Amino acid sequence: MDPYTEQQLVRNRDCRNTWQRYAEHRHQVMKLLCDNVGNDCRSICIWGAGNANDLDLNRLLEVFAEVHLVDLDQEALLFAVEQQSLQETPTVVLHGGVDLLGITKFASPLPATQPNTADVDRLLKHFQVLAPPPCQPCDVVASVCLLSQLIEAIASLVGAGHPRLPELVTAVRCHHLQRLFQATRPGGRAILITEILSSDTFPTLPAIPQTSLRNALAQQINMRNFYTGLNPAILESLAEREPSIGRLCNGIAAHPPWRWDFGPRTYAVAAYEARTRSQK
Repeated sequence: MDPYTEQQLVRNRDCRNTWQRYAEHRHQVMKLLCDNVGNDCRSICIWGAGNANDLDLNRLLEVFAEVHLVDLDQEALLFAVEQQSLQETPTVVLHGGVDLLGITKFASPLPATQPNTADVDRLLKHFQVLAPPPCQPCDVVASVCLLSQLIEAIASLVGAGHPRLPELVTAVRCHHLQRLFQATRPGGRAILITEILSSDTFPTLPAIPQTSLRNALAQQINMRNFYTGLNPAILESLAEREPSIGRLCNGIAAHPPWRWDFGPRTYAVAAYEARTRSQK
């Protein structure tokens, strides 16, 4: 088994019993996915569904006729539907074993102390190609706290000190957004939910009132306190910065941030939404 897949399986197993702890985070995610859904929205696809402790699948079925769950870890998806008593529900469709970044074939970490230009160029070329979506385009497609893991995976692959890591992170971010829009029907909603920083580097995060959270996070961002590749200002402006993204959507809008009690740490979570254009 490649290191990336093994890491994801271990993480999901370690986070099985977190349904109660994730309650507030799950409430925020579900509000974003389910509020203001039009009558023409019949299907939703969740990327990075894992154990689905941040998803109320029964609530999704009240709003959508079809729910598609995508993850690298098939075992976690099976746990998810069993935990929520939906294992016999045909309208919840599981897509396990899906590597949305496509790096499982790059199994061995690249040498960080002696960067190989050919290897990095091969990765960058890989991210220029968009694989077909894991299922038919849906009315709503949401990437839920997955992008941070993909960026972490590429950093682990080449080494955190690799001089071309920023270039690779930009490519991963662009690749992920392009695929997200590609998987969304024209005029549908594409949603990116991601952690942007944690209490590891912002210890007072858990105690900040919700009404003050946006301003507090803005101060941290100005101090360059955010995860690599996940600067909220950059994420919100990607449609203007990256033509390959801008031609697929009608701009990107930010939602108010919230906190996620993860147990060992608290995350600040940001969400972004776009309406997709017809892809010609």
